[in-house]
Amino acid sequence: MPKHVLISLCGTSPAVITETVYQLRDDLPREIIVITTTKGHACLTQELFASGIWTKFLAVLKPVDDIKFCDNAHHIRLLPGAETGNAEDIVDDPGNARMADFILGTLRQFTENPDTKITFSIAGGRKTMSAVGALSMSLLGRRGDDLCHVLVNHPYDQPALQPRFYFPEVGKSHRMPDGTVYSSEQAQIELCRIPYVRQRYLFEDSVKRLPGDYSDVVRQANQWIEAAHGPDALELMPQSYSCRIGARIIALSCFEFTVVWLLALRRLEQEPDFTNTTDFKD
Repeated sequence: MPKHVLISLCGTSPAVITETVYQLRDDLPREIIVITTTKGHACLTQELFASGIWTKFLAVLKPVDDIKFCDNAHHIRLLPGAETGNAEDIVDDPGNARMADFILGTLRQFTENPDTKITFSIAGGRKTMSAVGALSMSLLGRRGDDLCHVLVNHPYDQPALQPRFYFPEVGKSHRMPDGTVYSSEQAQIELCRIPYVRQRYLFEDSVKRLPGDYSDVVRQANQWIEAAHGPDALELMPQSYSCRIGARIIALSCFEFTVVWLLALRRLEQEPDFTNTTDFKD
């Protein structure tokens, strides 16, 4: 049976990790990989590990098998910084490019292993992280791999709630600044599984040869898709001085039709492309 791995994006609200795992309790991950910034790492360390929340969560969950997740470089992957070190936040185009490469590279490590099943959560981090995570899954995700987002009802999603909500606990209460008290057991967590196009099957034989950069992978994938689809056929209709490209009919003047006819004839005879106006005159 494939090993279930949860890959989760995380910003400064690590509750998305416990909420997601809680909703996966019928098919718990055996391992958790978190992609975050140094700021997110600090929040995660303080709120889940140092606070004892993660230990209490496991005690409530009672997993049959251990869930491998702890504060180390394997389970918590820090996004790279500009030159050396790690990123505190993602706030510019170069940072977005590094982030995209990193997310794709991390996902690739697990999707190339046939003995894994991936659940990829885009609930945390910047919106650009979520967008890139979803697009990366579309490029590399396999049958059986899930893309998901987690939602919790108000006010359990509010940072002002004291204590903060991480998962439903029997007998626990939370209070808002206005004094309103809410029962932890009344929280409603929704795990939304997002359908996505598994583009890897369009170029399955070449996946392992894909370049490492996210932008290069996208460019290469687009080229393969365009090559597989092929250009629309051009049909010339001299009776009406028009042409058909795919399903579209374009009316032309006599001169325009003649030019298109000559260019099409040149392509059929495998003549070289025009490089300048002198070639055209000749």
